Amino acid sequence: MAGAGLFVLVPPALDRTAHVIAGLDVRATGQFVEHGEIPMNRGDAPDGERQDGYPRSEEPPGGGRFWSSWNGSNACRGEIALGPFPAPGVIGLDVCGYTHVAGNGLCLENTVTHGHLDLTEDNIGGNWCQVRQRLPPSWRGQPVVLHAVDDSSAYFGWMAVGEPRDAPATMAWWNSFARKLLGFAGAGIVLFLLYSAASSLLRGRREIPAAIVPLASFALVALAAYGVFWVFFASALAGKVLVWALLAGSAWIFAGTCAVPSTSCDPEHRIPVLLMAAIGCLYVGLLLLYGSDRTMSDIASRRFINNLAVDNELPQMFADRLIHGEDPRHLAFGWWLSSDRPPLQTGTDLLIAYPVAAAGEGLDTAAQSAGIWMQLIWVCAAWAWLRTLGMSTRASALVIALIAPTGFLMLNTVYVWPKLLAGALTLGAFSIWLSLRSGGRDGARDFAAMSVLASLGFLAQEGAAFSMLAWLPLAAVRAGQRRLASWAAAAAVFAVLVLPWFAYQHYYNPPANLLIKWHLGGANIPDERGTWETIRSSYRSRDLATLLRYRVEDFAAILRGPWLDRLRFQDGDLAAQRNGQYFGVFFALGPWILGMIPLGALSFLAWRNRGDRETIARLSTSACWCLLTLAVWAALMFLPGSTVIHQGSYACVLLLLLCGALALWLAHPAAFILVSAAALVDFARVWILPNPTRISPLHEGAAIVSVLSCAALAAIVSMAKGQGPKWMRCKLAEDPEPGSQWTPRPDGQD
Repeated sequence: MAGAGLFVLVPPALDRTAHVIAGLDVRATGQFVEHGEIPMNRGDAPDGERQDGYPRSEEPPGGGRFWSSWNGSNACRGEIALGPFPAPGVIGLDVCGYTHVAGNGLCLENTVTHGHLDLTEDNIGGNWCQVRQRLPPSWRGQPVVLHAVDDSSAYFGWMAVGEPRDAPATMAWWNSFARKLLGFAGAGIVLFLLYSAASSLLRGRREIPAAIVPLASFALVALAAYGVFWVFFASALAGKVLVWALLAGSAWIFAGTCAVPSTSCDPEHRIPVLLMAAIGCLYVGLLLLYGSDRTMSDIASRRFINNLAVDNELPQMFADRLIHGEDPRHLAFGWWLSSDRPPLQTGTDLLIAYPVAAAGEGLDTAAQSAGIWMQLIWVCAAWAWLRTLGMSTRASALVIALIAPTGFLMLNTVYVWPKLLAGALTLGAFSIWLSLRSGGRDGARDFAAMSVLASLGFLAQEGAAFSMLAWLPLAAVRAGQRRLASWAAAAAVFAVLVLPWFAYQHYYNPPANLLIKWHLGGANIPDERGTWETIRSSYRSRDLATLLRYRVEDFAAILRGPWLDRLRFQDGDLAAQRNGQYFGVFFALGPWILGMIPLGALSFLAWRNRGDRETIARLSTSACWCLLTLAVWAALMFLPGSTVIHQGSYACVLLLLLCGALALWLAHPAAFILVSAAALVDFARVWILPNPTRISPLHEGAAIVSVLSCAALAAIVSMAKGQGPKWMRCKLAEDPEPGSQWTPRPDGQD
């Protein structure tokens, strides 16, 4: 509660510490115009078209005068000089546009020494950025002039600047980086307030195993977000009222749980949430390590991989329309419909980002921060799976902390298309299913809980369907042990949650088949054909030999990557290494792929011993699910070589990473330690360096956040208790006595 109050009150107070420098002499030439036009585009839409999710006012967020060189066209040119004025200790300035394209520049000139100081690290883009720059002490009080030059007619050849402000020397830290951290913290406060209420409701429920309660609590928040989405769709006013009511109710429950003893200090619930926070801060620090002036969505699309698509902004565009009560059907480019992607992340933007934006933060920062937090529930999904397999709390925390520095996990957490969220929820459902093997839990409520997580995974991203289809044969093997009523309950829950979205797609915003036609029918250009018509036409137009060649190429794409270059890595290969881990399933596992070797041996032991060793049996079942998912995926995708990570199931990649790490852990401690060290080195040399095409100075604040986050991770792991099954003290090479069964105790001791 105190954190929420500080989030609302502190930023306006800090903003008031900077004062407009009055009495400026303004000399403008060319098309630099006071209160001119701002195109407000990210660059993917036609030039000058403002996209949803961006500020709906052209003025700087702090108000005041501003000058723009856009005014209808990138071809406009001009120059503006503001001053001279006495140099402050820290200069504050609102800037947007492209200050680092050829011909453009924004600098401060000392008229005494004729020295120049560049005021931006990189191009800002179509959103206003509030820059605060500490000036050299020797400049203090000397006359300076602000120069903005637009001498470019390129596609991104415009800029805009606001009035310079005088900020106290102690306020230099209150810049775009600090604002983004504050937005991230604000979204975290909202999410964990909701999480605390959800956790209080779920603790002690029989159908949710204790290890899965943290993930199930976040899933309950996601379920609430899905409900908020539908209320906003019906009425923007009703949606806003519901959001504030949910927050008020969560605050009331939180206050009640703080007043009485509870299980909130149980490591089973505390450790995964702390890991989420530490890993999230690490990822955000690395995201902003080389500049933070652009929007968070823009930085995420350029920081690691060059020019990723606008996918991470589509949910906030949808949410922006709903918040303002506008027609949401056509979102971008004239052909992307709101029905082309499931709505769960839009719902989380409405539930989590809307209150943060209403408190004064920009919608982009709020929505991207909310998205990062929701992608981070992969930590709780990994925790649930590891604990379901009998790992101790310390072992589970250590494995999660050591796989976190992986390009696949970091990139897909900060670049917030909701695919990692879908993978985490789907893996959580699978973990519940694995846990049903013991304790006699097979009732309708258990299956309903499992179905809720699976349904939410599908509503986050439809690629989860590949894993769900692969799940069917595994479920069929054990179907004889389950009552039909339990599966009927699961199907009913899935229908209740998913059918409303299907109705939206087919009746309100049809045809909603763009991605299905692309992936299953090869139609990557929008057309008027129906789904089945497209698929039938595509298959009929190819002979059997061609279709078989397509399938071979799809299986080959799963294994593709610059494998040899990994051993002779050079600076020039950085982009190739990142692209390889972005596209290739097994290449993305990095050194953890070495865990596939002991995984095969351990799976053979589980088969030979007929599942007597429960941990190994569940591990082999999980690996089998991954392989079946890859087989289903490669069989259903139509175009050759289309089995790249972002077009499949993220539950599969996440679980492959966990299976490799756990297999090494179970095989031998030395193997796990050596591969962990190799993975850290690989991550450091591939993912920490700047994008080779967008090199900017290292941001000291982001570096400090990253280092502190690593220290926090180490401290959290040390807080956890327990030892795992032998190294984890279990002699896996030995056969058990006939008729015996080893089942790990909840604390991981054997």
